Amino acid sequence: MATSLYAETFNVKSPDGNTEAVVETARNAIEVKILYRGKVLVENASFSMPTDKVYFGRNAGAYSLDRRYDHSAEAPNLNFNQLELNIGDSAYRFMFRACDGGIFACRFTTARGESDFTIYDDTIKIVPAKGANASLCADKSPAIAKISLGDSTLLISETPPAAGYPKLTLTLNGDTLLSSFKKIKNPASDEPDYIYEAKAGMRFPWRIFSMSGSGNAEEKLLKARKALLTEPKKIN
Repeated sequence: MATSLYAETFNVKSPDGNTEAVVETARNAIEVKILYRGKVLVENASFSMPTDKVYFGRNAGAYSLDRRYDHSAEAPNLNFNQLELNIGDSAYRFMFRACDGGIFACRFTTARGESDFTIYDDTIKIVPAKGANASLCADKSPAIAKISLGDSTLLISETPPAAGYPKLTLTLNGDTLLSSFKKIKNPASDEPDYIYEAKAGMRFPWRIFSMSGSGNAEEKLLKARKALLTEPKKIN
């Protein structure tokens, strides 16, 4: 277990050592570099979520690093190391899982004791590594977007969101992937438009980065999505 009171750069690596994320918390968004077998596939993936209660991504301070294993019989095994970032002094957190087999996943979480809140946006920006190509996937694909670099493939997806929460949509600006959510007009003229009225303790979707050789990318992604929907039965 490690803790820190200041914004900084640190990393989390899967138990098998193949999946690694370098996390930077010094700016107004949480920024992540994602590596697979030592090769950078995502140079920078930034995450932020402004709300009327707290700005997810700002003032990310104390963190904990735990080693956990999923030995559930109901889902594919997904051994992982987990990193949790507190957002300021609140009960809101950002969670990262570096999993065996080239799976990286992250999501925001809230405590049930917190009040309801309004989400103004869910901002994601993904910059591929130098020399990599980004593209959007067809509607029938389990992936939303793909990044290709040599013989490595990275698929981006998410677990099903909470009822009414908009599905992640990515657009392509050059080789940069950007999130895009339809805004709802706020009847209060002095408040920003928003994308969702959230309940305290809601489960946000896991955003998934599945990395592999090009042959089994979609199959691996489907197994990862199923595993992430099941909480670990055993935690070490």
